[in-house]
Amino acid sequence: MNCKRIAFIVLLFISRAPATVDVIGTCYRADEPFPEFAPFWTERSPVVEGVDDAVSASSTRELNLGGSVHIFLRNTGSRPSGIEDVELAGISLKRAIAFSEQRKNRKPANVCFSNLNDAERKRIIAAGEPIWWRVDPQSIPPGGICEITVRLRARPTVAPAITLLRKEAPTRVTVTADSAAPRFAGISFGPDLRDVFLYAKHPEPGCKPAGVRLDGQDVTAAARIGTDPKLDVAAIVLRLPDALSAGSLHCFHVQYTDGTAAIAGIRAWSDELGYGVWGGQPGDESETAVARRYVDNLSEHNVNLQMPQVGSRALAAFFKSSAGQQHCRNAGLRFVIGELDKWNVSKPFAYFLHDEPDAGDAHITGLPTGHEVGSLAQWAIGRSQEWRAAHPAVPQALNVDLTYKPHNWYVYGQVPDILMADPYYQPRLRTAYWEHPERIPLYRQARFVYAISRLAQSAAAPKPAHIILYANRYIDRKTGREFRYPTPVEKRIEVYYALAGGAKGISYWWFSPGRPAYGLGGKGPEAARLWREVGLLGAEVRTAGPVIVRSCPANVPVQAPQGTLASCLLAGLDTMVVVIVNEQHLNDDKGAMITPLPQSEVAVHVPYWMRAQEVFEVRATGPTPVPSQADESQLRWKLGTLDLPRLFVVTGDAGLRGRLDELYRSRFASNVAKLLASE
Repeated sequence: MNCKRIAFIVLLFISRAPATVDVIGTCYRADEPFPEFAPFWTERSPVVEGVDDAVSASSTRELNLGGSVHIFLRNTGSRPSGIEDVELAGISLKRAIAFSEQRKNRKPANVCFSNLNDAERKRIIAAGEPIWWRVDPQSIPPGGICEITVRLRARPTVAPAITLLRKEAPTRVTVTADSAAPRFAGISFGPDLRDVFLYAKHPEPGCKPAGVRLDGQDVTAAARIGTDPKLDVAAIVLRLPDALSAGSLHCFHVQYTDGTAAIAGIRAWSDELGYGVWGGQPGDESETAVARRYVDNLSEHNVNLQMPQVGSRALAAFFKSSAGQQHCRNAGLRFVIGELDKWNVSKPFAYFLHDEPDAGDAHITGLPTGHEVGSLAQWAIGRSQEWRAAHPAVPQALNVDLTYKPHNWYVYGQVPDILMADPYYQPRLRTAYWEHPERIPLYRQARFVYAISRLAQSAAAPKPAHIILYANRYIDRKTGREFRYPTPVEKRIEVYYALAGGAKGISYWWFSPGRPAYGLGGKGPEAARLWREVGLLGAEVRTAGPVIVRSCPANVPVQAPQGTLASCLLAGLDTMVVVIVNEQHLNDDKGAMITPLPQSEVAVHVPYWMRAQEVFEVRATGPTPVPSQADESQLRWKLGTLDLPRLFVVTGDAGLRGRLDELYRSRFASNVAKLLASE
């Protein structure tokens, strides 16, 4: 049954005060397919086996993509209220998504572990086969918002009934499963949590928003809306009279003139762009000097995040001490941590819910093939709710690996506040050369990183995605066989592919020197050159960070040299980022080679709402003005010889370059000077 619109009949059962909870929005969020990336899911090279064959091999997967149901409630009463259970097709999800006892901790949950009879199981699978569900928050405070999410493995083939259980009586709601409905491509917040940047995507480019709602209230008067018939995304800037509370949940609603709407929920938080390193410098607990020097080393390489999996007694002791924490603050180093209050850090950048649950799904037994991915999601939801209750203002992150691709990113994408993905490119290249030579044409370029970044951004939207890149020499434990470090050129290309895909954070796995992954802290010139490049890249992406964190990918018309990837990111109503990657690069087991493109230029369509005043490039040496020429609705500028990736900012904000230049000079310029001198 190929049906794009299926109506869900939803019954709301809410504990306490049934008349004081209003349904303010519902939507079905279908997974966004990316058929152009199909060869990476099957790992069949389009060069070896033919593009058509590779795409065809993956089309079955794409046709079976699922989605999620979202229902938004507002408590208009004076007492807390809450949802006790959710029914799908008349079956309780508490009962249907049952936990297995095959693990003591991190228990898997799946409909196949439940005590449903055959008829019930068939009915719930026809309704989309739920993988996980969440009521957030579990208790809705007076005036508060609640989002109910049900993740479905597949698009329903019947019109199921969904029931949200309360003590008193049900409330009926209809949710239409429309795979072509408008959606939010991104939502971000200004530093003071008064400015909100909304990016609404309609299937018909140029369709105009008619109104904006926040938590069910009309805030159109406070919104500036930009639309362009050549763009698939409308940019909206909302200036609120009062700041939102950090960590508070909100429902945004953009209504279109054709009667459709984009609806999404997100928690309010804002921070600088995260640029991190996993692992750390080894050392004993008493080696304070080792830990202090490591922190200084991160700062000198423009790193502002210590990621989890430190694996060093020296660092653990130092981070826990008051002197160590003060030294980290002085160095501008913050933490992503995987345990509540670890090292006595009360305000981390983010909490880390779990690493690679999709890889863990592969070890769950008793499930039919094709139904494994997402088994650990309900456990992750439980941990998330516990941590949210303890520290509601701190965002939560979760990293998804490459198991069951591409479904893994879709299934877990809406679980955390920050979706992390680890498209480790060099391991793909190593596997191609060591085990699967037929894959060499597929991985000769690093476009794999762009594919994962773009899909992760879509799966997480409207929340942000963070991309983890590989930074190690590989040493096989059994044979001692080695695969080289990534070259600086490779890593630079990967970083800009990630940014082009919409990443709002970057980190590297990892620093620790050990087997099998001998990291950035290793000895030798290859490690030193890569670590230096990480520092230079840090200066670039963090200088552009204030623009990147409020940006969103959009299909803006751009004319760039043949053989390049040109990606545009809208950043509010006054700014646009243009990332250009020279795709004439080839990587093998020996190193990387890039072919410079001769003198050329780029022409970018300027959205109708934007008054572009200047173009500048962000380099390791800071923001640099670029002469440009206006041509009707386009801006043109010369690229010169294009070898390495470039990041340009097109803006109508006359003060933006000055502010970014001040940021660069105050925080990164001295580090860059030392790094450049160390070559």
